Amino acid sequence: MVWQQSTFPGQTTFSCNRKENTLSKPEQEEELAFHYLKSDQPKKAIPYLIKAADKARHRSANESAIQQYRQAMDLLPKRLNGHNESFFEARLGLGKALKLRGEYLEAQTVLFDALQFLENWENRTDHAFFTPIFIATLRELADVRQRDGSFEEAMNYLELGLHYLDNSTHEKSPQLWRRLMDRIAWIRFRQGDLRKASSAAN
Repeated sequence: MVWQQSTFPGQTTFSCNRKENTLSKPEQEEELAFHYLKSDQPKKAIPYLIKAADKARHRSANESAIQQYRQAMDLLPKRLNGHNESFFEARLGLGKALKLRGEYLEAQTVLFDALQFLENWENRTDHAFFTPIFIATLRELADVRQRDGSFEEAMNYLELGLHYLDNSTHEKSPQLWRRLMDRIAWIRFRQGDLRKASSAAN
């Protein structure tokens, strides 16, 4: 990937020579994020920062992921305004990375803030986006709480998700329902209630 100075002041463009480009996709996303952060349009870095952070988290590079999610959040508005998927994706990703680092209190704070924004979001009727991220946020909150032994609070989050899915007027989401039930089964197993664990798993 070759960076080139544009003829327009304050702008940088880039070209990519496929034969010379040896960067992996995560490295390309980090490079693009870096480019936009240094440009006069830093907000264009947001989707690349989130993608790079997601990939870092998936390869257990949680420290790098946390830094990139936070960079994205610094560029995003502090209060939700209209439809902004990145606003939630950065918070959910940060919560996951913090959880994996064992920073449960901070993970809970980030995820609970995301949940409050979701519950008050004016576009929550956009079910294609709202439902998966709402359920994912509840599931992550439950996972954080069960990891520190707060099983009943964890169950409350999961039951809230089940209640939402059961009462939705739009198309049902069996995969999301299954993810909640799998987490319930794990919590019941940790509690030593094998009967309820087996029932939830099946």
